[in-house]
Amino acid sequence: MIRLVIMTDKNNIIGHSNLDDYFERASNWSKDRIAEIDRIFAGDSMVVGHTTLPLCLDSVKNYKEFYVLSQKTDLYSKTNKNVTFINDYSQLVSDYKDSEELLVIGGGKSTWELFLPHAKELIVCIDDKDSSGDIVFGDWQSLNKVLVEEKIWSGGTTQHYQVRK
Repeated sequence: MIRLVIMTDKNNIIGHSNLDDYFERASNWSKDRIAEIDRIFAGDSMVVGHTTLPLCLDSVKNYKEFYVLSQKTDLYSKTNKNVTFINDYSQLVSDYKDSEELLVIGGGKSTWELFLPHAKELIVCIDDKDSSGDIVFGDWQSLNKVLVEEKIWSGGTTQHYQVRK
């Protein structure tokens, strides 16, 4: 099964195009937000884009498979043998779309755009505060979906949806 997990704010800001600002934004996340992110990212396998990868390197060991969707296959491949670089997402869609195994799509924008039509679940972690950033992703709002769970935490809300086809 494919699950998109999106971290955003009420303005659909998801990050920065400038990497220094991107890491600064993540370093300011509250403990409650980090705890919620740890909870919602649980799964068998994960895929992220190359920009998101540095934020996730500590989590690689938590997954059976950890994929990076990127043309830049030399990034980190020498430092972390548990990361598999791919440049064609269609094989992952084929492997996971009807599987009992859970593939978590952790972002960023380009990766979510590719997997959005194939998702069976969507989890959106919405920060109450406006986030700094210049990358916006609101495409998830147009999905045909049903809210199955909502969790309010200090500083935000997490919404869990089943996607209808």
